[in-house]
Amino acid sequence: SESRAKFLSAFSQSQSQAEKREKGKAGGKSLYAREAEDAETDAMLRRVNPLIRKEELTDQLASTHKIKVKCFRCSQCNTCYERKPLTCIQRGHRVEFTQATKRFWECAGCKKRVSTVGVSYPGVKCSRCGSDAFNKAGMGASKGPAVQLTKVGAKESFQVRGEEHAKFLRSAR
Repeated sequence: SESRAKFLSAFSQSQSQAEKREKGKAGGKSLYAREAEDAETDAMLRRVNPLIRKEELTDQLASTHKIKVKCFRCSQCNTCYERKPLTCIQRGHRVEFTQATKRFWECAGCKKRVSTVGVSYPGVKCSRCGSDAFNKAGMGASKGPAVQLTKVGAKESFQVRGEEHAKFLRSAR
C-alpha cells in the first residue's frame, strides 16, 4: 500500500507536468520560448551595437568644426601647408614644422567642402561655382541627402523622360 501511494503520487505529478506542457503548447508558446527570445535579442543587439557606435562617431565628426594639426609653415610665403611644400623648398624658402588650427568649411552656393590650415576663413573662391561665401562645416560629411550636381543641374531634379532637357530632345511634333 505504501509503494502504491508513492506510485500514485509520482504518477499524478508526472501527469500534471504533462498537462502543463499540453496547456503551454495550446497557448502557442514552447517550453524554451523565453530562451529563444533572449537569443534573438542578443543577436539583434550584436547587429545594432556597431551601427549605434558608427552613428555616434558620425555625430561627433559632424560637430567638430576645427582641430589642431601639425603642419609646415613657409616663412617667406607666410602660408601653412599640411604636406611639405615642394615648391617652397625648390625656391630655397625656409620651411618650419609647427602646429596650427585646421577649420572645415562648406560653400554656401554648391555645398562643396573645403578646409583651411592656419587661416580663420578661406581666402579663395569656390573652385566649383566661384562663390566666396562659406559656412562652417563639420569634420565629417553632413547627414542629409547628398545633392549630386552635374553640368546640367541637381540629379534629384531629373525626370524620367528627361523633360528638363527638352531642347536636346528630338520629338515628332
